[in-house]
Amino acid sequence: MSFFSTLRADRLITELKSKPGSPEAQRAAARLKDLGAAAIEPVVVALEDADKAAAVMLVDVLSALVTQKTFPQFVRWLVEAAHAWWRASPGR
Repeated sequence: MSFFSTLRADRLITELKSKPGSPEAQRAAARLKDLGAAAIEPVVVALEDADKAAAVMLVDVLSALVTQKTFPQFVRWLVEAAHAWWRASPGR
């Protein structure tokens, strides 16, 4: 993913998480979908600390981004996120 795509995705995710459900958040979600596969990694990472309303919107974005072509990338990021969560879990 290019540097600029990452910055744009991060900005859109911040906008979405700040006011989930608002028209601005809906527009941010639509723009994230327009970014395509480049937005998969930032969206998966953003799910880790999203509240319920933002998580619902982020999952909707992921459902639009994951296709037969992008599925391997999606699974790779899910596995990496799960490993990071496991390493950070208390009592490990």
